[in-house]
Amino acid sequence: MLAVICSVTLCAVGEPHKLSALHGVGRDRDRFHTTVRRLTRDPLRDQGPRSAALRPEMGRYLDRDIVDWYRAHTTLFPSEHAFLADLERRPARRLLDAGVGAGRTTEYFAGLADEYVGLDFSPAMVDVCRTRFPDVRFEVGDVRDLSHFSDDEFDVVLFSFNGIDSVGGDSARQRAFGELRRVCASGGRLFFSSKNLNQLPDDRRLSVQIRRALAADDAAAVPLRVARGAGRFARARALNPSARRIMSRGGGLVADDRDGRQILRHYYVRPDVQVSQLQALGFSEIEVYGMDGERVASDQLTRVRGWWLHYLCRST
Repeated sequence: MLAVICSVTLCAVGEPHKLSALHGVGRDRDRFHTTVRRLTRDPLRDQGPRSAALRPEMGRYLDRDIVDWYRAHTTLFPSEHAFLADLERRPARRLLDAGVGAGRTTEYFAGLADEYVGLDFSPAMVDVCRTRFPDVRFEVGDVRDLSHFSDDEFDVVLFSFNGIDSVGGDSARQRAFGELRRVCASGGRLFFSSKNLNQLPDDRRLSVQIRRALAADDAAAVPLRVARGAGRFARARALNPSARRIMSRGGGLVADDRDGRQILRHYYVRPDVQVSQLQALGFSEIEVYGMDGERVASDQLTRVRGWWLHYLCRST
């Protein structure tokens, strides 16, 4: 499992294999100012025509600017890089790359399986993938319904970039995980990332936002960063009046505008709750990794920070 790689490489500081996270992900990206007045007027509304079959959050990935943004980024996260190294040692027979987007992971993982299938619900994303990788199989599909795949069809399933957090609330999320479990062969591995509910309270604490602003290297930028931090605090409060309930139950849909342009709802989950849900679905040997690639100890799951985490588990 990935723990073997972690013990040799990921836990060492400054190892050359460690890659930088995607530019702008997990950082302050409020470059596009959005007022609290607009956000509170109708915080969960759909902001444009979308396919009737897609929820607003999913429809966002049909937009050309988002497709272009995904196409521009090809860097792997440290945990993904470690899993890639593991697959190089133990290639997959059949690999499903769910939520493949514009093919960020394709160029790394497609060659490590006898058969690779990239899947995404956005036809625009799939078109980009087919153009970039004409010899690779891509399909338009929804992870909540993988009926066109047979049981136990894949021995490795990927679902990167928090794609699982866009499928919907509790029932839709469980349905997606159930389908991923069904198509994952016994002994096969599921590797995915999800947003970390433990991090959410930071956006709801004005003191945290101010501390971040005051830590700016450029003193001239402090006033603007303070204003942005205060705005982020106000937006988080206004958009999610039920955040306390979500945090107490360990997961739920959270409205945010972290892309700076449109309000989206994504699922945030506490890591210990996610681990329990995976166990209930029939996954075992569950390992959790931070964005820096370090494995998270089981006694740290209720308080580990970082905007998202990676999970590796085995189907049993």
